[in-house]
Amino acid sequence: MCRKRILRNKADAHCLIFHGVALLAYGSAFWIYLHPQRAHIDGLWSMTAFIAASVIMLGWVSGIDVPVNFHNHSHKPLFTVPWLNRWVGRLWTFSGGWPSFFFEHAHVTVHHANLLGRGDWTLPYRRPDGSFESQARYSLTHWPWRFGRYFWRDFTASDRPPGLASKALREFLIFLALWSIPFWINIRMALLLWVLPQWFGNVLISGAGMYLQHAGCVPKSTEHPYGHSNISLSPVLNFTMFNVGYHAHHHEYSRVHWAQLPRLHEHMKRKLNVQRARVFRVGYYSMSSTLARAWLSAEARDARIPRHPEFATDAAGVIEPFELAGTRDYLNRHGEPREIAR
Repeated sequence: MCRKRILRNKADAHCLIFHGVALLAYGSAFWIYLHPQRAHIDGLWSMTAFIAASVIMLGWVSGIDVPVNFHNHSHKPLFTVPWLNRWVGRLWTFSGGWPSFFFEHAHVTVHHANLLGRGDWTLPYRRPDGSFESQARYSLTHWPWRFGRYFWRDFTASDRPPGLASKALREFLIFLALWSIPFWINIRMALLLWVLPQWFGNVLISGAGMYLQHAGCVPKSTEHPYGHSNISLSPVLNFTMFNVGYHAHHHEYSRVHWAQLPRLHEHMKRKLNVQRARVFRVGYYSMSSTLARAWLSAEARDARIPRHPEFATDAAGVIEPFELAGTRDYLNRHGEPREIAR
């Protein structure tokens, strides 16, 4: 008798391992803080150095664990058992400062459904000339302040779906119960090694990444079918962040598994080239450091972010209106056909 698999895709074991390491890292930092003598921390300066290093490392991990790692689970749940998906999600995002339901609402219900449109409040605000606000302003204001205001608006709106407010409240209370655990142990430790790393991760890692995924982009149109997202083919970025660089691919086919995005890219190469997709050879960190140089003009900053050589020039040729030959067959085998039509 064949047993039903619990994990849908073997590659998702990497997602669970990453989250396990993230929780282990927090637990290890807590233990060292509570037992400084065991780690040979014997003074103010050594403790300060430990906290500073911990904030950076824990924040970096947190900034990937929810907006990139859990993001994959929000699109294609890892398990075949619904209640397990629900509870794994709850136990996943609290260490990043997010209730899982709130993240799914912002990313799937708002961002994917209204990409670069008026209803997409997850993206940076636009100036009167159509350009995005600065990366620094967006990063510093989006979490939790700006997002919190929009969550309140969506969950209390008079035309909200039935049961949305009660579900949001229930999920927020579950989140608070889990998120408050470090405060039960030591309040100062919780502020320094729990709240501060989550701020660092959401502002400097997640915020920058969310900004760069669509900076300089335009809504999808016949003329610019892939102008809505920036694509990064940096091997380092995609290896360390679950192929997040294949961002236009993800928005076009959000149900294609993250591990299959590089193969999907091979099927879409010619189409992306002909349609002048925004494909870069550098990763988000290089893009972010360039855009953060306020003394450069917008044109100069854009010029210093190199396009990928294979996509730097316009290509000639004629392609099918919506699908490159072979892509649909690939998706029929690896994706979910009902998600292809957009």
